[in-house]
Amino acid sequence: MHRTKSLLLLAALMLASAAAVSARGQGIPRAGMIHPFPPAMHSGAPVRMEIWQWGERPRRKPLKVVKEGARIGVSSLPHEGIQFCFQVGTPHDSVGCTLLSSDGVDRAGWDQTSVPGGAASTEAIYHVNAEQYTFFPQIGEYALSVEARRAGQTVAKCTVRFALVDDVPIPRDTHYMAGRKDLRGNAITTSAPVTLGPLNNTPVLRDNDYPFEPQRAFHVINLERFPPFHLPDRFVAVWGTRRFTDEARFGAPLNRGFTALGNVQSAQDNLRIGERVWFHTPDAQVAVINDWYKQDPAKYADLKYYADYRSAFVSPENAYKLGRACYESWGGGGYAPYDAGFYGWDEEQMWPTIAEKMLLEHPEGLPAAVRKLAEGDPKAEKPDTLARLHDAYTQAWGDFIANGYRGARDAAAARGRNINIWHYGSKAPGEKLFFGQDDGQINPATGQYVAEEVSTVWPWFLKNGQVDYTASAYSREINYFNKDFYYMTLFPQSASIYEKAADGKFALDGRGRRKIRHDVIEENHYGAPVKVGYEDYEIGAVNLKEFVAKGENTLYWLNGGHTYKRSGTLVTTKRLIPTFRPGNQETWGDCAKLGSRPVCPYMAEASTIFTFMMGVEGMYLWDSRNVTAPVGYAHEGDTRTEDILGDMELMVKGMHRVSQLNRLFEGEYAFIRPIRLYDTYNRDHPIIRGILNDRYLALAMTNPYLDSGEVQQVEIQYGTPFDRRKKPVWSDTVKLLFRKNHIFQCKLPPLPGGAKYDPAKLYFRYTCVDGDYHKTYTLTGDYDTPYSF
Repeated sequence: MHRTKSLLLLAALMLASAAAVSARGQGIPRAGMIHPFPPAMHSGAPVRMEIWQWGERPRRKPLKVVKEGARIGVSSLPHEGIQFCFQVGTPHDSVGCTLLSSDGVDRAGWDQTSVPGGAASTEAIYHVNAEQYTFFPQIGEYALSVEARRAGQTVAKCTVRFALVDDVPIPRDTHYMAGRKDLRGNAITTSAPVTLGPLNNTPVLRDNDYPFEPQRAFHVINLERFPPFHLPDRFVAVWGTRRFTDEARFGAPLNRGFTALGNVQSAQDNLRIGERVWFHTPDAQVAVINDWYKQDPAKYADLKYYADYRSAFVSPENAYKLGRACYESWGGGGYAPYDAGFYGWDEEQMWPTIAEKMLLEHPEGLPAAVRKLAEGDPKAEKPDTLARLHDAYTQAWGDFIANGYRGARDAAAARGRNINIWHYGSKAPGEKLFFGQDDGQINPATGQYVAEEVSTVWPWFLKNGQVDYTASAYSREINYFNKDFYYMTLFPQSASIYEKAADGKFALDGRGRRKIRHDVIEENHYGAPVKVGYEDYEIGAVNLKEFVAKGENTLYWLNGGHTYKRSGTLVTTKRLIPTFRPGNQETWGDCAKLGSRPVCPYMAEASTIFTFMMGVEGMYLWDSRNVTAPVGYAHEGDTRTEDILGDMELMVKGMHRVSQLNRLFEGEYAFIRPIRLYDTYNRDHPIIRGILNDRYLALAMTNPYLDSGEVQQVEIQYGTPFDRRKKPVWSDTVKLLFRKNHIFQCKLPPLPGGAKYDPAKLYFRYTCVDGDYHKTYTLTGDYDTPYSF
C-alpha cells in the first residue's frame, strides 16, 4: 500500500530556506537541497524503518535497519532497485509518510491515508514509493517521517534522519596502469605518486616541483600518477572532458583535485548535486524551440526568430519557459532527473554577426518600438541608428538570458534544489577583456589603464555609472562568470624561441633584442612529433600573460572596479571560472596548417598554477573528447584516435602542486603582484604571483623568455628597499630556469611587536638580459605601490 505525493513543494517554503554558504564569509551559495529537514523525533509506539532490495517479489528482502544518525555505505546496497520501507508497532487505521533527500528523489510518500480493512496488523510493511518504482541508492542526506493514527488519534510518530555515504576507498598506488599500452601499442607512462609533504616552515624559499614525464600514450589520462588530493572546499574545479569506464580501478577526477563533473556517466557515478555540471548550447535550445513552433507557430514566433536569427526580442514568458525546459531536459547524466548543481548556457553562439542580420534584414520580427528605431530618424546618420538598435538589442539580450535562468532556477526549486548559474561567453562582465599592446597603456585623460576604464563594462553591471551587480536581472541571476579564457597555444618545450644568425649567434632586431623565430620545427615530448611554428613562438608566452591579465582584470571588475588585494574583501559574491580547452583547440593564421596539437607541458602546468595564485578560485577543464571508454581505447570510427591527452596530466600536476598550499588559502591572506601584465608583448619581466598568509609566503614564478641553459636571478627581501644600508628583515634569492614553473614557499621570521607582513614592503629585483638589451628592475609586491626609492 502506498500513495505517491506530489514532487512539487510550495515555493515560499523552499525560498525561505537559505542555501548553505561557504566558510570564510564570502557568501558563495552551495548547490543542493533547499527545503529544511524536520528534526529527529519519536513518540508513541515504535516504528521500524528499513532499506529493502526491490524488484521481482521473489528477490525482495530487507537489507538494512535505518536508525537515527545512521550512515549507510552504498557499497552494501545494490546499484539499483531499493525501497525505503517501514512497520508500525501498534494497530492503526491510517498512516502517512514523507521521505526527503538532499541529492536523491527530493520528496516522496503520501498524505494520511486510511488502511483498507480497518485496523492494520503490526506485521504490515509499507513502502514509501510506488510498487513498480525503485530508488537509486543516491549518496546524500535523508529524512523519513511516519505518522500512524487510530480513531483519529496519533499512536506512533517518528522522524529518522540518516545518510547514504560513499564508503568505497579512493584507489591509490594500485599500479593499474603499469605495463598497459594504448590502442597504438605505446606504453602508458606510469610513475610513483608524489606526496609533497607539509608546508615549508623554514625562512629559506623551497621549490615544491618534482620530475614528471609527459604522457606519450594516445587517449590516456593517467590520474594514478598522483596521490588523492583536493583543493580548498570553496574552489570550483570542473572536469568536462574524457572519462574512462575503468576509473574505479585507479581513481577518478573527483579524487584528483576536481570538485564537479561535466561529463557524468550513470553507470559509474553517484554524485551529489553540487558535483554535477551541465550547460546547454544554442543548438539544444533551437531543437526545443522548433518542436514548440510546430505545435503553435503564433505563440512561439518570437522564439523562432531567436532560433533562426538570434533575435533577443523574446517575451519574458517564453524565455522563462525555455529556461525551465532546458534545465529539465535529460542533460549529461544519463539518468533523470539530472539535477545539475552548476548550470548555464553557452553564449558563444548567442551574439554572432547574425544579430545584425536580424536587425537589418528581418525587421518584421522586431517589437514595434524597436522597428520604429530601425526605420531611422531622418536627421540621424545610419551609424547612429545602428548604435541605438544595438543598445536595444543589448538590453533585450540581457533580459532574455535573465528570464531563461530564472526559469532554470525555478525548475530546480520545484524539485527542492538550489543551483548555481555558470554563464559561459564573451559578455561577462565586459566585452573589452581581450588584451593587446594598447591595453597596457595609461590613458592620459583618466590616469587609468585602458583595461581598467569603466566604459569597458556592459550596462547590465552599471548603475549611475558605478559597478553594481543589482543593476539588472541579468547580473542578479548569474553566480559565476566565464569569459573566453580557454585559448591555449603550443610553445616550444625544448627548442629556442629565438632566431639564430649564420654564425650561430642570436639574430638581433633594430633595438638590439633577440628576434622571435617564425620557422616550423618538430618537438617530441608527446607520443608523436608535434609541429611548432609561425606565431607559436611569440603567442605562447603572450597567451600565458594574457591569461593572467584577463583573470585579474575580471577580478578587478567583479570587485566593483577596485583591485582585489586580499581574500575575504571581495565586495560581491559574483565569481569567475576560466575555461581551459587544451589539445584539440583550433589555432589561427598560418598555425592552422599545423593542425590540432597538445599544449606544451610547460604551458599546461603554468595555466593551472597561475589560475589559483592570482586569486581566481575556479576552473573548467573543457574539451570535446567526451567518449567514455576503457583506458587507452578509442571507439571504432573515432577520427580523434591521434589525440594525446598528456597535457591534461600536466594541468593536474599544477593543481597537485598548488594543493600543498591549501592551508594558505584559509582565513584572510594578501596577494603578491609585482607588476601588471596588461602589456602582454613586454618581454622584460618574469611572471610572479603569490600569496602571503600571516608569516607564510608562496610565490609562483616563471619566465617564458629564458632560453635553454639561461638562468634569471630574482632577489627578494622584506622590510628595507634594496638601496638602503639597513639590513632587511628577510631576504633570499631565486634562480628561474628554462621552461620551469617554480612554486617557492617558506615561513618568514616573526616581525617585531607582532606586526603583520605587508606585500607593499616585499621587494623584488631582477635584470632583463635580451641580446644587447640589459635593464634592472626593482618592484614591490603590490603593483599599486610603486618602488620609488
